[in-house]
Parts: sequence; structure tokens; C-alpha cells
Amino acid sequence: MMSASLLYVLTYYKRTRNMSRICQIMRSTPETDTLLICNGDINRIQSYTYDIPVIVTDNRWKNFQRHIVIQNFLRHKTYDHVLLLDDDVIPSFELPHYFLSGSAPHTIVGGWGYRIDGDDYTRRTKIEDGSECHYMGAGITLYPSDFYRHLNLMNIDANMMVMDDIWLSYMAKCLNYRLLGMSCQHWQFKGNDDRHATYLRLGENKKRKYWRALFVNESH
Repeated sequence: MMSASLLYVLTYYKRTRNMSRICQIMRSTPETDTLLICNGDINRIQSYTYDIPVIVTDNRWKNFQRHIVIQNFLRHKTYDHVLLLDDDVIPSFELPHYFLSGSAPHTIVGGWGYRIDGDDYTRRTKIEDGSECHYMGAGITLYPSDFYRHLNLMNIDANMMVMDDIWLSYMAKCLNYRLLGMSCQHWQFKGNDDRHATYLRLGENKKRKYWRALFVNESH
């Protein structure tokens, strides 16, 4: 039984094929509140949501839109953690408990943790043993709610808006939060061929440039 107060958040980016299964699992997780952030047509998924509260956005802030919604949500209700999922990830029923077991104060845990070799973002090693890493993708990540209280999300460089994961990894470093990479045994990734994925559209050169701008030059 989980003792932490958890907000379980799913971001919808027009992928409908796994929505029913994901929402069923989220709704069946004990001692959690659920939230769906919709960056697309709500009519396409209305029948899948199983009474999960939905916030529809205009996606003006691109990948940061979900974090702005979460930050505003946390102003009205208190949670210990936020578990964030993308709609290309199918969690197991045990995922929240598994991530919470690796959590600690000032610690962010997730399934897309990488250790970066030097200053080149593309030279990286995936971390799945619970050890520290430099980068954490946002698509399956457990954030302490106090991390969101420190973020100035309305002052993001426009060039960074599509790379929230790199910016958040940088802010974790600045705020002295540890990033821990966890095993993929409690979730399935279903986005390898996905036209909606930002990381596939951007290309490695832009991601390398953003990484160096923050972590190497520390110009932002």
C-alpha cells in the first residue's frame, strides 16, 4: 500500500490506440488522484477516459504546457509527488509503487534516465539500476511536487519550448535534485514509429545544441 500522496498525470498527444488501457490502469491505482492533460481533440478520447478529470489546452507553450497545467493544479491541492506519463507509455499496475520505492527528498526518478559522456548529448548510456544520471526524459517520470514550486515556467526561452526534458534536467542540476534512472520492467514503450513524438522530429543536432547551450555554456 502506498503512503505517499500522488497525482497521476497522463498527457494526450493524439495517440489514441493505448488510451483505454492506460486510463484503466491509472484509475485502478490506489491512493492517487488522476488527471489527463489533452493537447488534441478531446472528442477522440472522451470514451476512453473513465471519468478521469480532463484539462484541455491550446498547447501554446508546446512541451511545457503540461508542466504549466501541473504547476497551476498544485496551487490548489497538495501532493507529495507527481507521476507524469506520455500517451506512448503503458504502465504496469505496480509502476507508482516501484518509482516511489526509489524516491527520496530532492530526487527525481524515471524510466528515461541517461548518463551523458562529456558535453555531447548524443553520447549517452541508459541508466536502469537506480543510479544517478545527467538527463531525464519527462515521459515517464516521478517528480517531487516541491520541484514544481521552484520552476519559473513562464520565462522559458522560445527555442527551448520543444525540449522540456533537457531544460528540466538542467533545472534539476541547478536546484540540487538528483536524477535516478529506473528499470523499464514496469512499463512498455509504444512510440518507436510515432509521427507525434517531438524527439523524433527534432533530430540529434538540435538536441545536442540545446544540451550544450545549457549544460556546457550555461548561458540561460
